[in-house]
Amino acid sequence: MTTTLPLLLSIRPQVAAHLSAAVGDYRRKFRQMGMSTPEELEQLQDELSKVARSGLHRTDLDRLAEVADAAAVIPRLLTYAQAARALACGERTVRRLAEAGVLPKVKVGGAARVRVADLDLYVDSLTHQEAPRATA
Repeated sequence: MTTTLPLLLSIRPQVAAHLSAAVGDYRRKFRQMGMSTPEELEQLQDELSKVARSGLHRTDLDRLAEVADAAAVIPRLLTYAQAARALACGERTVRRLAEAGVLPKVKVGGAARVRVADLDLYVDSLTHQEAPRATA
């Protein structure tokens, strides 16, 4: 039995970013143990990411997507190579960030991808504090 609860919370974008990251960490730990989490947790993480992004300043990635082709569909997921180009770094750096959990990754048919929303959150964290480093 499922119950739909309206989310009547007023959450600041910065808090939503923390909650989204926490839900992502929780889901990742369960996947690493071979366990699944309810689909609703992914939906919750997506909604929290939307709130978090609403408080962010527009990034170069946003502008690039608009300028590149206004009629094209903006991708929600990026390959490591695409994420590396967006960050102006090497693919190996993106891979290390993902493996360290600093930049969350998702799997699509076994292929690792990075959510554009997570990339934006990572980039935003670079402007407010020293960037977390991958230790792998």
